[in-house]
Amino acid sequence: MQAHPISAGWIGLADPLASRFNRSGLGRTAPVAGGPLLERGTLRVELAQAGALMGAEVVALAAKRPWPFALTLRIGAEGAVSIGLGTAQAHAAAQVAGVIGAETGRVTVTYLWDAPARCGWLCVEDHGRGVVRTAAVANPPPVTAAWAEKAAYQAPVAGAAYLAIADRPSAIGPRPTLAPHTMIETPTGERPVNALSSGDLIVTVSGRVSEIRATGWADLPARGICRAMGVPARPFGRDGHALLAAGQRIAVPPILAGGRTGVVVPAETLVGSGVAEPAAQRPLIRRYHHLLLDRVETFRAGGIPVESIDARALDADPVARRLSILGASRSVPRKGGQQAA
Repeated sequence: MQAHPISAGWIGLADPLASRFNRSGLGRTAPVAGGPLLERGTLRVELAQAGALMGAEVVALAAKRPWPFALTLRIGAEGAVSIGLGTAQAHAAAQVAGVIGAETGRVTVTYLWDAPARCGWLCVEDHGRGVVRTAAVANPPPVTAAWAEKAAYQAPVAGAAYLAIADRPSAIGPRPTLAPHTMIETPTGERPVNALSSGDLIVTVSGRVSEIRATGWADLPARGICRAMGVPARPFGRDGHALLAAGQRIAVPPILAGGRTGVVVPAETLVGSGVAEPAAQRPLIRRYHHLLLDRVETFRAGGIPVESIDARALDADPVARRLSILGASRSVPRKGGQQAA
């Protein structure tokens, strides 16, 4: 099955504050399009504290139109994530074990399906440990549009940052994190991230000139680790400002890291420190870009020292790499010298 890393058609989004569903695409005003079935698609749930949900059902819904369809997503008492779905005539199931434990924090669970191709995948990402695991779902039936709408209007389980549904498979794994037009330092001056291509050169914080191996972008629900954060450059000794995804890792000043240097943390952990603040909740879907270098390094984006996209979580699972936004890349960047907090 081919993932669609560039522009998944997100049609449903539920978070603790509100629910939205638009068969033509969130944020669009076009007339409702599409038939009663989603032959391909994505169901994604981000959990803030997955370990607290061991033994619980994350999604458990059934819809009757145009025929009965049910889907259950569960975290077992031993931490295995399982999915079961189907109609009266067709059923499918899969399980991913060994990812979630009692202390596990933020996890994204994604179900991708392509009914005409008779394949699907259950994917579990532990963002804290940098682990991605997948399991095949054989012969998945199409999801009914009625079920998708019901899921979008159902309040997500307690502890979920959001639940989102797309009408095509979306990429898993590392997310792009840089808003369009974010200015990147290069040997010839600053250039917007969306104008950079594979083979271009950028300047890292260490002064090294590094070649870009791959660029890309994706439209993503602006919630959870993809919620937009406004970050001023002044705390980093520069002028400017950047709009970054909450999961973008930033090299923080020593004054905010207990005097330590080389500490890198997600932007969202700096909320309230004067370094990062949540941006507006809208638009619901935001476009983010990424830069893949020959190794994980820190470079300046809008004057902010940010870490390049890290693909090491895909190293242990070739299927996860194929389904990711980096599916065309053949090697995994080496880790630079940063210290994780």
